[in-house]
Amino acid sequence: MITNFCFNQSSLVLGLAAQFLQVEPFALQNGLLFRVLHSGGAGAKKMSTYNVPQNVEQAATARDALAKTVYSRMFDWIVGKVNDALQKQGGNSDLLIGVLDIYGFEIFEVS
Repeated sequence: MITNFCFNQSSLVLGLAAQFLQVEPFALQNGLLFRVLHSGGAGAKKMSTYNVPQNVEQAATARDALAKTVYSRMFDWIVGKVNDALQKQGGNSDLLIGVLDIYGFEIFEVS
């Protein structure tokens, strides 16, 4: 019962992510779970392509890299849209918005 729940939950998450990225779920899954290996060099007569399975750590790294890329592109897109709106609103080319994202927080002990 728990296995089915996990599978169904994973399938749902994979489907939602694939829909967001506008790709087929199978393509997204394969992109995260396998890496493509080409054998034979530029001068080789025969060229072969293999899908090599990733281990858990490699697949997690691929997942994290994809998430960071999506976050970065969305952030840049949002800032660009806000800057465009500011330009249209005031017509002043000196208006723009920038966001300083400070990584982490300091927590000090109270004595």
